[in-house]
Amino acid sequence: MSEIQKLEALEILDSRGNPTVAVTVTLSNGIKTTAKIPSGASTGKLEAAELRDGDKTRYGGKGVLKACAYVEGEMHDAVRGMDPNEQEVLDDRLCSLDGTPNKSRLRANAILGVSLAAAHAAALDKGIPLYAHLALGSDYVLPTPMLNVLNGGRHADNSVDFQEFMISPIGAPSFRDGLRAAVETFHTLRSVLQLKTYSTAVGDEGGFAPELQSNEEAIKFVLEAIQKAGYKPGEDIAIMRDLTLPSQNVALTNCFNSGKGNVDEERKTRPLHAGVQAGGGTASGVWPEPSGGSPQPWSCGAEARELGQGASRGEVEGGERQGRGHGGADGDQSLACGACAGDDGARHPGKSHGILCKGLEVRYAFIERHGRIWPICVPCRVLGVSVSGFHQHRARRGRIAPRRHLSDAALLAHIRAVYAEHRGAYGWPRIWRELIKRGIRVGKQRVQRLMQKHGIRARSKRRFRVVTTDSRHDLPIAPNLLKRNFTPAGPNAAWTGDITYLATEEGWLFLAVVIDLFSRKVVGWSMRPDMHRSLVIDALEMGLFQRRPPKGQMIFHSDRGSQYASEDFRGVLDQHGVQASMSRKGNCWDNAVTETLFGSLKVERLHGERFETIRQAKDAVLGWLLWYNRQRMHSTLNYLSPLEFENHWEKQSSRAAA
Repeated sequence: MSEIQKLEALEILDSRGNPTVAVTVTLSNGIKTTAKIPSGASTGKLEAAELRDGDKTRYGGKGVLKACAYVEGEMHDAVRGMDPNEQEVLDDRLCSLDGTPNKSRLRANAILGVSLAAAHAAALDKGIPLYAHLALGSDYVLPTPMLNVLNGGRHADNSVDFQEFMISPIGAPSFRDGLRAAVETFHTLRSVLQLKTYSTAVGDEGGFAPELQSNEEAIKFVLEAIQKAGYKPGEDIAIMRDLTLPSQNVALTNCFNSGKGNVDEERKTRPLHAGVQAGGGTASGVWPEPSGGSPQPWSCGAEARELGQGASRGEVEGGERQGRGHGGADGDQSLACGACAGDDGARHPGKSHGILCKGLEVRYAFIERHGRIWPICVPCRVLGVSVSGFHQHRARRGRIAPRRHLSDAALLAHIRAVYAEHRGAYGWPRIWRELIKRGIRVGKQRVQRLMQKHGIRARSKRRFRVVTTDSRHDLPIAPNLLKRNFTPAGPNAAWTGDITYLATEEGWLFLAVVIDLFSRKVVGWSMRPDMHRSLVIDALEMGLFQRRPPKGQMIFHSDRGSQYASEDFRGVLDQHGVQASMSRKGNCWDNAVTETLFGSLKVERLHGERFETIRQAKDAVLGWLLWYNRQRMHSTLNYLSPLEFENHWEKQSSRAAA
């Protein structure tokens, strides 16, 4: 198990030229990752506070040196030695260390930096992408993309009140098709704006920021672009709006910038586009996408209804309905937005028929289902449960049956992903162990059955005839000191080496490797288009430089090839106090470990490949060797990779010494 060893923080500049925090996490196995924390132009009252230095002589008071000090001080001491894979435990400790409901002591930019950097480190430690690590073994799908196409509000210096107009290809059959449709619409919008002689300069968030006359004109331009790109608004592509709810409890009026002249002293807004007023403009494909904190479903006043929030079309046009039980237990309905709601959206708690009356399991399910819409603390507060209780519920459920409901189709997708990641090198035993390592608890017989049913099998072994040993020479032959003892007690006690070859269109490529028998790690390698003695000398010197074994305590075993028996090679061994050992004549079993490595390389990576150049072959071999050392499960090592095996041994040794 890898542990967090060190936290480092650095003050950097974001895309707007403002200081922000970059946090680097170093794990006990040497993995190091960095997370750079974003900082928005607008924040809401429900968002966690961020820490700025307030020193007007540096960056106008926006420096983050205090946040960096918190990271390298209190937070470093709190998380050192923790497992980065325990993300919820780590986040809970950070929140407890802060001790405030809105992160007002350590502040969000410091806390988020540590949390995100640890997540990146855990993903890299597992050898999987970040999204797969955060999925916690559950199923995941690609999201529907949303592209920012027009900027306003605090994101641009123009007269548009909405901070962002986004487009989302809701009718696309796949992510690829949806992304293409959205990009085509974006470029079409550029042409539409240029045709009207508007500027196509972009704002902070990447959308166009022309000096438009009104919000209605912005919507008209986006609708025109969607149609000219060949799509139907509301059916193929929807318009998403960033309403920006920074500090007030009123849903509509806060999405305007009062400094832009569209709001009078009483905060009354002028009439909006008819397609927006009538039920949120769904007929025109215009949907709200709140930001700056959580959506506020309890704000059900007239202003919210003007945008169709918190009320249906029938409620907007014909008055409030006499609905009962609008807040269903599955969480589909808005909270406290039925009949008899007060100005603040509150109803009498004794007359509520919705989620508030349900048990803890239903409330927790609602919170988890809407976790991407609201911060966890908001529904927990509304539903009367604690944040820690919710996280304990999730952890408890994960321990009881984390993969209980994984369907065959979902499991097959995970199997195919592991199989593809390892280029078909894994059969069902290794794939099953890899799934277990990733937190997917499933039976080995089920994995075997699904792989057999769908024809997924490891690359089949084939016989390779390797003739790279020239023992017909008069050079000195070392005795066989190894005597097939392939399991030394510790690292740097016994190394082996050998040579193999690869065919390319440009000629032969020869590979020499050096293996530490203790962990089966390839500690040195060299590749040349010939079998000169410098080939094996370079591989040995690479291993000696990396490992620096103590003199007089290590054996180097090889075959009787002229390269290993040469005076230059023996000179390098003598210089570093390494004893030479050689196999018996014609007996490849005396060097079986290295021969097995070459067989795995050719079966798992090279078989069926055609290399046009020597450079291509070198890249393929190097990629496989790095993967072999860091990730490939080794049956001799109890299905750990060589790097994992060495880290595990070092931890056990340090504990025994303590």
